[in-house]
Amino acid sequence: MSRGAPKADKDEFVDIVDDAETHRPAPAGTVPAWRILIVDDEREVHSATLFALKDIIIAGRPLECLHAYSADEARSVVESSPGIAVVLLDVVMEKGDAGLQLVRVIRDELGCADTRIILRTGQPGYAPELEVIRDYDINDYKTKSELTRTRLITSLTTAIRSYEQIRLVLESERGMDRIVRSAPMLLAQRNIEDFAEKALGLMAELLGKQAELTAVVLEDLPAARWQVGGRDVQRPTALLEVNITAGTNTAEQKALFIQAAHAELQRQLAPGSTLEEASYVIVREVPAGDWGYGGQTQRARQLQRAAEPAPHA
Repeated sequence: MSRGAPKADKDEFVDIVDDAETHRPAPAGTVPAWRILIVDDEREVHSATLFALKDIIIAGRPLECLHAYSADEARSVVESSPGIAVVLLDVVMEKGDAGLQLVRVIRDELGCADTRIILRTGQPGYAPELEVIRDYDINDYKTKSELTRTRLITSLTTAIRSYEQIRLVLESERGMDRIVRSAPMLLAQRNIEDFAEKALGLMAELLGKQAELTAVVLEDLPAARWQVGGRDVQRPTALLEVNITAGTNTAEQKALFIQAAHAELQRQLAPGSTLEEASYVIVREVPAGDWGYGGQTQRARQLQRAAEPAPHA
């Protein structure tokens, strides 16, 4: 929608998507797609964007494009579609500052702090770059005339990587919060079956393990059977061991689990004092070929999955 200054030539956005080919076919149905919301009142911009992003894979996942042609439509899409990674947002739509006002709606009213917002404008005079970057919580600013296919993909890749990192941090924080809140319930349980069930849930939440394939062994040893450094323990002591397949968790995930688990053991077992220093939380990585279940090693299962044909669309 024009507001005085002319929009970027509609054909220009389409014609300049001639940069070197950087895409490869997306494996249909194998992984969840990154959700990209395109907000623009010009249908030609939507079509050109879809053309530029056809069959693109970013960070191992395809793209799913959602569409809105006004700020009001965009708000409805954001409210009804969780997990939007990036918003490609026009400035001038039903109002000269409709896009900028939508930024505040997304951030302040809808609470989408992790979604990355790339502002695209054909009328930079309506939204000077330095003022917009200073006053609005956006993550990138582009004029439509400079967004070649390569630059569009580059901007999206950077935004998606940032979104993914933020999501990992948020999930880790939620995992820590869950273990802190759940551990008192765990340690208060006298029924071993209830304890095992909750422990399985924590393994799934913090290390991403399948509860139905996780075995839990619990031992409650009297103090007389604990020794540290050749002496009987004088303070509460704990040993928590977790076995996982090598390479299935990052160093950051394991470090987070060890830190959170030890802190909670301290809080629950030794309130007002300290655990024995030699209280260990161990995350042991077992080579995939050295263990398994159901008579088959984890390595054999990995090879079997790799040999399965990709599902067809």
